[in-house]
Amino acid sequence: MKKIECIVRNDKLNRLTERLRLAGIGGMTVTEVKGFGRQTTRPQAYLFLPKTKIEIYARDSQVNENSNCNSKLLQ
Repeated sequence: MKKIECIVRNDKLNRLTERLRLAGIGGMTVTEVKGFGRQTTRPQAYLFLPKTKIEIYARDSQVNENSNCNSKLLQ
């Protein structure tokens, strides 16, 4: 078993969960978090933007498939 963590924008959550279900992932944990990353412009009034953290436990055979699926979807 492997643990996969992914932090995404809130607007990508529904599409990502749909893809994961189609890939055979039976469950996941979703947590609301705040942070910032590669954004080139961000207002100084608030530095931390709302994001969503997804934690998945997958079998070793599912890891590459799910990672590829997630990275293509989130680009």
